[in-house]
Amino acid sequence: MSRVVLVLGTGSIGMRHLTVLSGLEGIVPVAVPVRPAKVATLRAEGRQAAPLDDALAMSPVAAIVATDTGRHVADTTTLLRHGCHVLTEKPLSPTTDGLAELARLRHERQRSVFVACCLRFHPGLRRFKDELGSIGPVHHVRIECQSHLPDWRPGVDHRTTYAARADEGGVLRDLIHEIDYASWIFGRPASVLATLTPGDSLGIASEAAADLMWQAGGATIVIRLDYLTRESRRRMTAFGRNGEITWDAIANTVSVKMHSEGARVYDVVFDRNSMMRAQAQTFLAAAADAAADDALATFDDGAFAVAVCDAARTSASSRRSEPVADWRTK
Repeated sequence: MSRVVLVLGTGSIGMRHLTVLSGLEGIVPVAVPVRPAKVATLRAEGRQAAPLDDALAMSPVAAIVATDTGRHVADTTTLLRHGCHVLTEKPLSPTTDGLAELARLRHERQRSVFVACCLRFHPGLRRFKDELGSIGPVHHVRIECQSHLPDWRPGVDHRTTYAARADEGGVLRDLIHEIDYASWIFGRPASVLATLTPGDSLGIASEAAADLMWQAGGATIVIRLDYLTRESRRRMTAFGRNGEITWDAIANTVSVKMHSEGARVYDVVFDRNSMMRAQAQTFLAAAADAAADDALATFDDGAFAVAVCDAARTSASSRRSEPVADWRTK
């Protein structure tokens, strides 16, 4: 029996979700554009598309929210009220405001909400996580995600994109993957020390760079996020008692250097659609009451990552370490 899955939002990430879902057996993906006028265009391209009310009348079992960040809570709320399990794109929300109420609705409706932190399904990150035990207790982790915002979308003025908006963009929200997987692999921080660099040099209202530091699981975690670096890099190195391990997402390698032996370098075969397909399959299995792989970010995982961002902004203003507040009390 076919299952209808809605995708709210038909920007680049929404279209990729639709492509991935169309390759899954028994799934009928339905595009729900924010602008109803786009329905005809999508249908002309051979896709199944409908305005939201018509799409909800198709009795969907699940939905993916890929709209602008500022709409995530409202769109997720609408879908929960219509009985859908929901996978919401990261970040779950611009701030933790309103997340406690959304959690109560999820419990009341007995539906699941997960967050699309798809890097958890990256084969390189999975290999890194699998190899981590070989280097012994970890004392330091360095994470970098750096690129040049004006180069992201050739032909598009970066100052007009969501990344430039103070209330929705900025590196903390945009590059929240790094905050999420650091917490997933090494444990959650109780407090965060951060500095933020304004986006003036890029002509944007959001922050252009962030430096974060925290303690978790006996290790110091240091994260650099920026829109300023011409040569893109995305990598993580963990230093342990017996050696070190590095995942390089640009080179698609994982290297392990042990003090007692030479380095081992693993090449990673990576395809973005395959990564997102694994996430979609895991989400749909969880929606069908199967046990979810811990790689699938839960509502609590997504809310915690947003709480870390809130704490980082507070820390940047106070110039001291700030606690990660409990989002459930807001």
